Amino acid sequence: KTHSCPYYASRSAIPLAQLVVLPYNTLLHAGTRKAVGLNLKNSIVIIDEAHNLVDTITNIHSVNISGSQLGLAFSQLTQYRERYSTRLKAKNILYIKQLLFILSSFIKMLGGAPGKDPTEITNQCAKEETNLIEVADFLSESQIYNLDLFRLIKYCNVSQICHKLNGFVEKYQPSASVTNSKPVKTGVGSFLSTINKADKKEEVVTANSENNENRPPANSLQSLVELLSSLSMKHGEARMVLTKGPKLAAGRIRFLLLDPANQFQQIVREAHSVVVAGGTMRPISEF
Repeated sequence: KTHSCPYYASRSAIPLAQLVVLPYNTLLHAGTRKAVGLNLKNSIVIIDEAHNLVDTITNIHSVNISGSQLGLAFSQLTQYRERYSTRLKAKNILYIKQLLFILSSFIKMLGGAPGKDPTEITNQCAKEETNLIEVADFLSESQIYNLDLFRLIKYCNVSQICHKLNGFVEKYQPSASVTNSKPVKTGVGSFLSTINKADKKEEVVTANSENNENRPPANSLQSLVELLSSLSMKHGEARMVLTKGPKLAAGRIRFLLLDPANQFQQIVREAHSVVVAGGTMRPISEF
């Protein structure tokens, strides 16, 4: 046994390969192409089932983040800064403060309060509403237009702050509370307690499954970095969709790409030629 990984071995063999077969997501997303080491210069790109091309590019570059993710990321990053403030360099603290400022601005835009429970009702009179605004208006309203998003995204990728924050949460998450041990029942008492547990078993399973569905992912900061990457790229025609409600958990921010031509233009520019094939290629004007 060589104790090697075939996935990373195939990635290392890409520069030597004459034919590379890969899914849509790897080809159409610039960040993913760079991560796997895929160079399209002077290559012939053949896209099969190209009738899904426009929708695929739009879905890949459309990012959304929920209010629960924003609140969780703000809380985790604040605890991370407080714990390691004496170890971090001044430059790292500056970038973390900028991330906290962005999280705080987004939370306020959704009607929430930074540092509070996302499930707590902040405005009882507010009704759930959805607004569609320009990207420039969103940057101006959130007051992040004067931040260098490119440098901030580079810091997040180089320092791997998202993975470090995830490890910090796993290490210092609160442990389960210790309960007092109860005497073990035997005989008739044990039989009656078993019947009571069987009656409540289905209710407990249903409640736990609902909590797991509403629970935000542990690495919520990564969703913020993906949203900032979408805001900083050359997106052409795009809109921001803001959903507000009486509590932060009901809110959501979504970047919606409307014109996928700018994202596909880079592939056409780098490749020697691009061939689109499919059984249903109408309307042809899209291509």
